[in-house]
Amino acid sequence: MPEDFSYVRTDMLPEKAPPASEVGVQGWLRQNLFSSVSNTILTIVSGFLIFLVLSNMLPWIFLGVWNAESLTECRQIFRERYGDDTEYACWAVVKHRWHQIIFGYYAPAQYWRPILGFILICASLAPILYPGLPRWMFWITLASIFIYPWLIWGGTVWTPIMAAMGAGLGYVAYRIIEPRLGAYLGVAIGFVAAVIWWNLISDTFAETAQAVIPATIESVTSLNLAGFVLSITIGIVAIVASLP
Repeated sequence: MPEDFSYVRTDMLPEKAPPASEVGVQGWLRQNLFSSVSNTILTIVSGFLIFLVLSNMLPWIFLGVWNAESLTECRQIFRERYGDDTEYACWAVVKHRWHQIIFGYYAPAQYWRPILGFILICASLAPILYPGLPRWMFWITLASIFIYPWLIWGGTVWTPIMAAMGAGLGYVAYRIIEPRLGAYLGVAIGFVAAVIWWNLISDTFAETAQAVIPATIESVTSLNLAGFVLSITIGIVAIVASLP
């Protein structure tokens, strides 16, 4: 009878380190970028495209001019440096015109208006983004719809007040009609009431209130809106218009 060498192990084998190709940077690259033929091809193509972008963008960024009085002077410096039509970033223009990039064509004395408007926007978004904040902060959100345009375009303060009163009138009309005739008619009648107020009544009331209690800031035309202020204003209009 052949001798039996079988046995039962009574202790665990110690763990062995994983292969070097499965851990560390090499393992990550293999699993995420070169795990298959298609992934390898996409990785190579993507790397080539990234190289093309960076090889053109980085010189444009880091070989730019920081000290110049105008774009014309920037171009003259480029010609002196490189002797051809090669042009890189003219950071000097950004440095000299940063206020125009941020505030557009506002007069420096009026910078406080878009700054205050931006602070108002942040405050109005806070109760929406963070539900744990006090509910009274939603009043800031509602008020900002009327205050922000007044800060940006100026004029009498009674204009946004009358606009808010029109919205309030529409809401009151809705609350009165909705229990009796239903939500659809309530919304329709409330909207009509607000439109009638805004188009036929509010201007007269605003002019009268302005004559009794003058309160106005300098008017700014839409042509003076540019830069960051214009971008924020367009974004707000798009968001508010999409709410219905």
